[in-house]
Amino acid sequence: MTRKTRRALPEYSGTLYGLQQWYRIMVQNMGWLVIADAKGRHYKITNYKRSLQNLLASIEHVMSEYKDPDRIHDLRVLRMNVRALIDHVNRVF
Repeated sequence: MTRKTRRALPEYSGTLYGLQQWYRIMVQNMGWLVIADAKGRHYKITNYKRSLQNLLASIEHVMSEYKDPDRIHDLRVLRMNVRALIDHVNRVF
């Protein structure tokens, strides 16, 4: 059995609520990231950046599935905020 046949869900599937909660957690974890950097735990920074990229990909995937303009607008704002967070993390770390 290959890895592709075992995957039951699309990689970036999610709900608007789930994406909003994921974003909230990522913003809250930004402070912990500063502490991890001060302690030299750079693997946590790498994992955080990867998680941000996955969040962005999930937002873009879900945007393509919605038809409601209000939800699409909410997702665009969320995407814009995640991109700003990614830019900041890349600049600082």
